[in-house]
Amino acid sequence: MTTLLPQYDVFVKKLLTPVTLNRFVSRLIDNQTFLQLMTKLTILLRTGFFVLLTICTTQLQARSQNYKVTITANGQTLQRVFKEIKKQTGLVVFYSDALLNDKEKITIN
Repeated sequence: MTTLLPQYDVFVKKLLTPVTLNRFVSRLIDNQTFLQLMTKLTILLRTGFFVLLTICTTQLQARSQNYKVTITANGQTLQRVFKEIKKQTGLVVFYSDALLNDKEKITIN
């Protein structure tokens, strides 16, 4: 396919390069104003990213709190209780043996 105005295509390609756009903008406004605009744009983008990140983490947190666990254990070990939690919710309880004795027998109603 041939174009009727090949000079126009070359002009558009040259016009849309970032260097040309930067020169065009810098001619319209002085450097100090340009820097102020870029600073405001950077702040706006950072704020938008922070808001988006907050919304996403809030949604993840809300999903993780929708589990109901029903456990009745009389004289059961913590290890067995944790297995029951995994069975009912699919969540795994992580703990340190140094901080928690999983062989201790407990009663839960």
